[in-house]
Amino acid sequence: MPKMAQTADNWETGCAMAQMRIKDIAAAAGVSPATVSRYLNNRPGQMTEETRARIAAVIERTGYRPRAAARNLRSSRTNLIGVILADIANPFSSAMLEGLSASAAARGCSLMTAISGNDPAKEAESLTRLIDAGVDGLVVNTCGGNDEAIAAAAGRLPVVLLDRDVADGGIDLVTSNNRELVAGW
Repeated sequence: MPKMAQTADNWETGCAMAQMRIKDIAAAAGVSPATVSRYLNNRPGQMTEETRARIAAVIERTGYRPRAAARNLRSSRTNLIGVILADIANPFSSAMLEGLSASAAARGCSLMTAISGNDPAKEAESLTRLIDAGVDGLVVNTCGGNDEAIAAAAGRLPVVLLDRDVADGGIDLVTSNNRELVAGW
């Protein structure tokens, strides 16, 4: 499908196929992209009320939402937390995922999850994929066999282990005290 030329008559239609960008908002409002950026970052400076109203109207009409990826490039943060679970069918895993999701959301973060199915090769692939995706940290319920890879990841970004430790230790571990739990029965 040929790319639609951006004109005053069809700019909204042409951009509707792809997410709006600051330059699209600027063109529709008749201002520079820098002016739209200042508006979005609540730094209007000498911007007139009329200019602010035009930008706001275009944003409202188009449903524009800033791209998190573009903002993340500037801040070098993704607000993504990678989570690798060994077995999603385990009630522990689903409970942990629910708690992690709520905690991440409360901090303005999202989760990227991977399930290894208790397969060390899948776990290793997941580690690589999540790190390559630029997660800011990892929570790993390891199935074992990837101690070196997890330790290497912990050298690059924050890593927290769930329920199962790695040989080197030294990585934060969240677990329950099973002896104490069994003694209470």
